[in-house]
Amino acid sequence: MKVRDLLTDESKWTQRASARDIRGFNIQPRDERAVRWCVAGAMYCCYRDDEESAPWSKIDRYLELLEYSNIVGWNDDPKRTFLDIRDLVMTLDI
Repeated sequence: MKVRDLLTDESKWTQRASARDIRGFNIQPRDERAVRWCVAGAMYCCYRDDEESAPWSKIDRYLELLEYSNIVGWNDDPKRTFLDIRDLVMTLDI
C-alpha cells in the first residue's frame, strides 16, 4: 500500500498527531483503530522497514526545495490543506 491509497480524502488526514481513532484520540499509526493519519504517520504505516527507504528520501528532497526541515512541520503548518497533501503524495508517487 502507498500513502496515496491511505490518504484518499480529507477525512483520512490529520494534523498535530501521527494518527487518530474514530473519536479523534491520538494513537499509533499502525494501530488497527487508526482512521486518520498525518503524512509522517501514513508513511510509517505504509513503509515499514529500511528496504523501503526510497519514499522517505523522496519526501526529504521535496521538503528541501520548499525549505522545510521535516515532514511533521510541513504537515502541521496551519496553512496546509488536504489538497497540498494529495498533491505531494501523487507527485512523489508514494
